[in-house]
Amino acid sequence: MHLYLSSNPIRNTGMNYIRDLIRNNRNLQHLSLDDIGILDRGIQIVIDVLSSNSPSIRCLDLRSNEFIIDESVDFLHQIVK
Repeated sequence: MHLYLSSNPIRNTGMNYIRDLIRNNRNLQHLSLDDIGILDRGIQIVIDVLSSNSPSIRCLDLRSNEFIIDESVDFLHQIVK
């Protein structure tokens, strides 16, 4: 299953809903969150749920989120290892 939420102004507030969706869905394999205006806190929400629940997501698209900084990239790198 592919959920395409790209180019919607979800921002950090909406990431709480995305977290619940990821946590409760075992069929979601591809999540597109490009250009949704998230900051580091939004990235941390995604990282927390991906690292703790072993969800089925195989592809996470975060491109074109211009406020993601190096610290968030380091967190993402850790969950890929």
